[in-house]
Amino acid sequence: MSVLNRDIEFLPKNAQIVVIVNPSGDFDKTLKRYFISINNVSNVDIIKTQSFISICLNEPLFIRFSISKSGNIHKKLKPCRCSTPVLSNESLKSLNSAYQRISQLFEKERSWHGGKVYDNVLFKDNDGYWKLLEVLRERVYQDYQEEFENRQRIIKDKFDNSPKRLDNNDKLELHAQMIIEVNNILQLKNIDLQQQVQQLNDLLDKSKLTAYKNKLQEFRERLEKDYPEASGNDSWQEWIYKNNWLFGIQYGMPIGHPQVGFKSILDYLFPTPDGFVDILEIKKPSHAVIKEDKSHPGAFRWSGEVNEAIGQVIKYLSEIELHQLIIAQKLKQELSLELSTIKPRAFILIGKSDDWSDTKKEAFRRLNHSLHGIEVLTYTDLLRRGENLINVYAD
Repeated sequence: MSVLNRDIEFLPKNAQIVVIVNPSGDFDKTLKRYFISINNVSNVDIIKTQSFISICLNEPLFIRFSISKSGNIHKKLKPCRCSTPVLSNESLKSLNSAYQRISQLFEKERSWHGGKVYDNVLFKDNDGYWKLLEVLRERVYQDYQEEFENRQRIIKDKFDNSPKRLDNNDKLELHAQMIIEVNNILQLKNIDLQQQVQQLNDLLDKSKLTAYKNKLQEFRERLEKDYPEASGNDSWQEWIYKNNWLFGIQYGMPIGHPQVGFKSILDYLFPTPDGFVDILEIKKPSHAVIKEDKSHPGAFRWSGEVNEAIGQVIKYLSEIELHQLIIAQKLKQELSLELSTIKPRAFILIGKSDDWSDTKKEAFRRLNHSLHGIEVLTYTDLLRRGENLINVYAD
């Protein structure tokens, strides 16, 4: 229990902060795409690591200064919802938990028992320099230091002048402190055990080859059923978003339009390793792709569904070109991604081609060749890409 509390705003909502990581040799190298570069670091020794992960505060972060009945002064950050691109699917309820989860991802070889968030998280100060949270903590505490030290002095004087025999309240507080210390030790042990269990589960259940084979079989089974195009968790759009590995290794994590900031742009942008973006328009596999032109024997034309999709894609490309600077700035501010939206490529996923004749396949290739910056891709083509990718991994 404490005899004095002060809750003070530590950092505002959407404040710029980054976690320092020191990757071990066995961390997942695909996570490198989340590393960001920062300049103007007050401590030159920190910048030598060159490994930083951004965190966004989804609400203001407060710090609590308190003094216990025994005269101990505490300076603890309060829970605060936050998010980070490297853990986009997790809801993080405090800066401490975000720091711990990020460190566990990149420091697998080490027996990770945590660390002080104040010594491993940087904030951008008003002078434009990145500094450790410890600097901010001591700066904020200065306004309350005299009040707390005076109260601490009174408590300690009272303790020194009182009989050494502990009363019931002191015993309860001492007992509570012992419980807290034991609990902290058990939590650290638990974190270590959880990490070991996770590593075993990764070896057993998350073998990439096994996972890819299972997903590919799921893809085949889905092609035999009628799933919605865009609505619901079972939609083709949602499934393709989660399994974009079928396109190969040329894409990073897809970016949804809420993060881009334009609802008139299609649902996802796909970042490429060379710093650009592609777009993907998803239609149902049951749609027709090309049809024979009855008035010209041997000639083929795009189906109505493909023509409609081409029109939509052209509109999307126009929107991206019109707002390319704003979109690039938004991606940098929200996700710390340096991406260019100049001349994005567009892909339309639609229909199946498993029963096509050679003549129809040749006509499809010629029609695709006539498009500029747009390529029509069938679900059959995507399935074969996945099969080829798995064969490469298996070899």
